[in-house]
Amino acid sequence: MDAFDKVRELAHQINKEALDELPGGSKAIDLVKAITGKANLELWPLEPSNTLLNGALAVLARLDGAIYHVNNLSQEELAVLVAHELAHFHVHVMETASSCSRGDVDVSAPSEASPVGADRVAGYGAKERRELQANVFARELLLPQAQARAMYLDDAKVPGSIASDLGLPLAVVRQQLIDALLIPSDADTESIRRTSLSNGA
Repeated sequence: MDAFDKVRELAHQINKEALDELPGGSKAIDLVKAITGKANLELWPLEPSNTLLNGALAVLARLDGAIYHVNNLSQEELAVLVAHELAHFHVHVMETASSCSRGDVDVSAPSEASPVGADRVAGYGAKERRELQANVFARELLLPQAQARAMYLDDAKVPGSIASDLGLPLAVVRQQLIDALLIPSDADTESIRRTSLSNGA
């Protein structure tokens, strides 16, 4: 297990609850809009120059019951951005507001920062960790690893097809497939442990 498992589990649970109420064939934008509604939040598209954004791509204003966001994104990009803000809403519950720039919303970022050297000391503070958690949550909310694995292995879909089917940026699909296929799941780890025990290891 890694440090982000609880974040992924929460995102997966919220994803499942929302999908149970959505019709088949729904896109990522439909998913995040449904989750936003269940959280009693309203999406407010604004001009990038609007003072409510203050130069950010999106602002979660918990007390206003709103997510303010720039109005010049594709539906796929907007789905990722809203999922990122929903992470702040569900994971960082003590924060009344968050403001996210383009550098904060990076769906292709690995789940952990550089483990050694100056990068870890200088570039991985509290804000960076919150944004990394939000990116991991957003990916899992939009495309749970189990779903990504099944679509790739069982349905023989390539990343581009998965992205098209779900209305997601290709970067989200690629990163989820990397994590789903290269990082052992809890079930895989337990299976390896049981095999080792049965072989007397």
